[in-house]
Amino acid sequence: MSISTYVALQSSVGSLLALMGKPLRRIPLPLQNSINYLYEDPEYGLTAVDIRSKVPTAMFNLMAEKLKATPLPLRRFVMLTPYHPNPYEEALFLQHYRHIAPMLSWQTVEQFARDLGVTEPDAKAITSSPAAAEKLKTAHLAAHLETGLDVLDAPGAPGAPPRTPSGNAQRASQSPDQPRVPPQAWSQAWPQGVAPAPELPPAVAAKSARVSRILRDEEHSLLEVDAARLAIVRKMPAPVASAFARSGKSQEEFFRFGQSLDKVVIVFTDIKNFSHLVKLADMETLNEHLYLYYKRARELLREHGGVLDKFIGDSVLAVFNYPQPQDDAFERAVRFGVEMIALGDAIFGGLAERTNLVVDTGTRVGIDAGRIWILNIGEDELEISFVGDAINLASRLEKQSEVNGVLFSQVMAWELTQRNEAFYAALQAEPRTLEQEAVKGQHAPVKGWQIMPQRARALAAQWADTPGEARGT
Repeated sequence: MSISTYVALQSSVGSLLALMGKPLRRIPLPLQNSINYLYEDPEYGLTAVDIRSKVPTAMFNLMAEKLKATPLPLRRFVMLTPYHPNPYEEALFLQHYRHIAPMLSWQTVEQFARDLGVTEPDAKAITSSPAAAEKLKTAHLAAHLETGLDVLDAPGAPGAPPRTPSGNAQRASQSPDQPRVPPQAWSQAWPQGVAPAPELPPAVAAKSARVSRILRDEEHSLLEVDAARLAIVRKMPAPVASAFARSGKSQEEFFRFGQSLDKVVIVFTDIKNFSHLVKLADMETLNEHLYLYYKRARELLREHGGVLDKFIGDSVLAVFNYPQPQDDAFERAVRFGVEMIALGDAIFGGLAERTNLVVDTGTRVGIDAGRIWILNIGEDELEISFVGDAINLASRLEKQSEVNGVLFSQVMAWELTQRNEAFYAALQAEPRTLEQEAVKGQHAPVKGWQIMPQRARALAAQWADTPGEARGT
């Protein structure tokens, strides 16, 4: 499967969950490479979805062990692939995942769409037509902007009665210790592996009908949103996109193009020796890991109220306290940096384990704050870029940071102590002095503060239980 097809599958599932009103839950950082979506379902309960272009069945035991190491109160686990598993593959899946959730299901995206309540013709169109998948994505983003809320976290309709599970879900709903009906028996019970479609509850039927209208180009308010407004939803956290929509201001005025702004926080992250990891993985695996890393990094940024400047290979350049000031922007920036370390380990840690070579890798984070200039370098849509010495220094701090640690400037330290002294003390940052040659562009040695790797890991584990704002898309 090409990376574009894999991305389209991910996008289609995310858009469907949003448009069908499934409230997403935050995925624990250690499971970022094991679960693509985690949501509450009124029929099944807490459900995890793992989307794979191809499932490495020889790795099932390791994949399941990783899930067991970070237990979740799951009621259902769904493996999604572009193909139907053969009986041997499905038997292995049931064997290794039997303690992960009471209900296990391996489906195609088309089957999953039907399980959500989408009609069969629409489910087939979503998975076979790139244009249909793009319509769903556009409608999802437009609804996000139209409501001023995070659609992915909007609760489903209250009081909707549970729907009868489809044949695949019924078969998988037995307890982990009960024998499961073999795939052959299920296929014989329902020809072509498709159970008769149950009658949908009114709330689900209404959402399903809306999906149909979107695919038939009948939801004009959601499909005819101009590209400039959609670009804002794609790039900005939900509160910023909502504030812009309500402000009545032009893009230039709201985002302060051509102006300078003080006390903007810059976070620069990079994975050490990433080029070595690239040589260890096949291209398909690497592409999927990179896509997932970019996706999760965007989600973390939106969760903490930050704005993405750009990805530079495996590096991330992010901005906080912009375009609107936030009282806790400095704390949010540090939390984001610490959680990026855990994210890098979750996504790429497995690549280093597949080789006999010792690869010294991990994430380094540098943070500074100061005055920057804001530019829009896009021709046809919003493309914000930032210029200033704080960006240069954040980059230099990252290069000098301990691997799997965070190095921030004295300016950041001062701002943190003034705003939240208890938070700063909890970081247990150690003082460092960086000589001028180590921070090119500066006119003297620089004072910094290092969060050491062991402390960063402890903070990531602690903060995993106290997430920031609800996730965007």
